[in-house]
Amino acid sequence: MINTKGDTIFCTLKNVGTSDVKYKTTSDSAYRPLEVTLINEYDIPKKHLVYRAIIVPKGIIPVFMPRIDSGKINLYVLYERVGKSTLYTFMHKNHRRKS
Repeated sequence: MINTKGDTIFCTLKNVGTSDVKYKTTSDSAYRPLEVTLINEYDIPKKHLVYRAIIVPKGIIPVFMPRIDSGKINLYVLYERVGKSTLYTFMHKNHRRKS
C-alpha cells in the first residue's frame, strides 16, 4: 500500500473490497484498520487490482474504489448497497490527492 506521503508499506491485507479492510506489517502482531485519510492506495497483485482513495461527488472524505482502467483518465467503480444494489462509475483525471 502507499500512504499519503508516498511511502510504500509492505503488508498483508484482509477483508479487501469491504469497508472493513485491515492490514498487518511484518512488525505488527495484529491487524489494524486501514484508514482512508492516511492511505492513498493499496493493490492486490494476484488479482491485478488497485484500490484508490477517491473523493466521490458530494463526498467529504475519500472512499477506496477499485480502479478498472487507467490512462490519461482513470476509471473507478463504486458499489452502493441501499435496498437494491446500485453501481456507480467515476472518471478521475487528477489521480494525485493532496495531503
